[in-house]
Amino acid sequence: MKIAHIVNILEIQPKHKASYLHVAQPVTVKSMLDAKLKSKNPTNIDLIAVKHKDENIECPEGFRMAPDLTRYCYDVFPELPKTKQLPLVVDIFTSLKQASDAEYFIYTNIDIGLFPDFYDRVYSIIEKHKYGFFTIDREIMPKYVDNKLIDQHNFKKLFNIAGDPHPGIDCFIFNKDLLKKSNFGHIFLGHPPVARIIKGSFMQCCKNKMWSRIFSGDRFTFHIGHESAWRQVDQFTVENCREAIRLGQSWAVFPVPLRSRLQAELNNNRQ
Repeated sequence: MKIAHIVNILEIQPKHKASYLHVAQPVTVKSMLDAKLKSKNPTNIDLIAVKHKDENIECPEGFRMAPDLTRYCYDVFPELPKTKQLPLVVDIFTSLKQASDAEYFIYTNIDIGLFPDFYDRVYSIIEKHKYGFFTIDREIMPKYVDNKLIDQHNFKKLFNIAGDPHPGIDCFIFNKDLLKKSNFGHIFLGHPPVARIIKGSFMQCCKNKMWSRIFSGDRFTFHIGHESAWRQVDQFTVENCREAIRLGQSWAVFPVPLRSRLQAELNNNRQ
């Protein structure tokens, strides 16, 4: 069985420092390559990167590039400002289908690192349970260990300390056939409820409830730092929520801390 794991790589700019991507992206890329090399079946793991056609970034070592993305969120929603270059979920998955014939696909956010045995454990879950789809929650790790900033050169220090649990969903493992049935509309990355839309769409496609969720604490994936920019309600969040509603989603998909603010924002925009 072959697995293809895709991440959306970015041309790192000063604005990305606020979300710590200038550190997190190199850590993610290196942890993926290390986990593949430590796997019992490295030849069956395909590491894939995808970028927008206008971004100037080289393919990471040990990866191969999927076809370039051609749209950002504001190309579909012209009322959005061009301050954030956020790709559409459907475009990433379309590019992944074009790049790989693997039986199972993995998508993780670019700020999600892997523990060394990630791929072997994913293989075991698939072979044992035959899930069509499952998600894995991350653990939160500190930015500093022994008073030294964690980066792509020393992130393995994180493997010797305990992380904090987090309910965020940012690792999706699914059978490639589910993409034929799924509908992600024009949901884009970076703002809620993108993760819940991805999860909900895949769950609806799984027969006999062949899906599951692995909660944080099992040391599969990690995120450096406790940033919570997703809690902010701005124009991008509102537009993503509108799209979720157009897809027929109920208010249950929206994070509880945001619901009252979102309802107020959406009501204001209708007036």
